[in-house]
Amino acid sequence: MEHAEKCMSPSGNMSRPDRSSISPAMRVGFDRLLTEQRNPRSQKLDRLSVLEILEVIQQEDARVPRAVQAVRKDLAKGVELLVDRLKRGGRILLFGAGTSGRLGVLEAAECPPTFDTPPELVVAVMAGGPECVWASREGAEDDAKDGALQLRRLRASERDAVI
Repeated sequence: MEHAEKCMSPSGNMSRPDRSSISPAMRVGFDRLLTEQRNPRSQKLDRLSVLEILEVIQQEDARVPRAVQAVRKDLAKGVELLVDRLKRGGRILLFGAGTSGRLGVLEAAECPPTFDTPPELVVAVMAGGPECVWASREGAEDDAKDGALQLRRLRASERDAVI
């Protein structure tokens, strides 16, 4: 496949991202995103006992319901928008990289047997191509040109929900 060479170098080692094609405007601010920050509450896991590690995980998990509660109105609006797209004949296009991309692939694969949906209703696109489901490639999520190409290939329209 055309994406295979993006995942592995000729020697078989994982390739480093080529960030030279990313415009400076796109690079600015990523280091400030919450998802790109280290969690200070879990930075010393390697120095904790197994029981202490489990306590940290449990404490972090306990934060999730409060976080969801705080944005429930935004979540409801998002679900309503998604339902509207589906009612208008749109699809759910799940774009992701790394673990989130792999989870999108699993979700798309599970919809037809679980919900009896046509396979084309929920479509997953893995950054870097299908091969990157199995072989990680740092920087694939920053390839805006490939993301745009995938949208064109899917013939995405305003009816679709791109997630």
